Amino acid sequence: MSGLRRLFSHAGGRIGGGILIVYLLLALAGIFALVPHDPLTMFPAARLQAPTVTHIMGTDLFGRDVFSRLAVGVRTS
Repeated sequence: MSGLRRLFSHAGGRIGGGILIVYLLLALAGIFALVPHDPLTMFPAARLQAPTVTHIMGTDLFGRDVFSRLAVGVRTS
């Protein structure tokens, strides 16, 4: 327990821990299929959109939801 306390007492440890928690939450979303859109479905009209309520992290060049693709991709890695 003292090792965790020492790790999180430094700013780098807190940042790394935060990144790890976000990564684990994304993995859980992918495992339990809590993604808002099918990661392979293309929406040509929604190409390269900025983040909105519909697409939390925006869309890519083909109009695919970035959050859904990231959550499913984390599951495999």
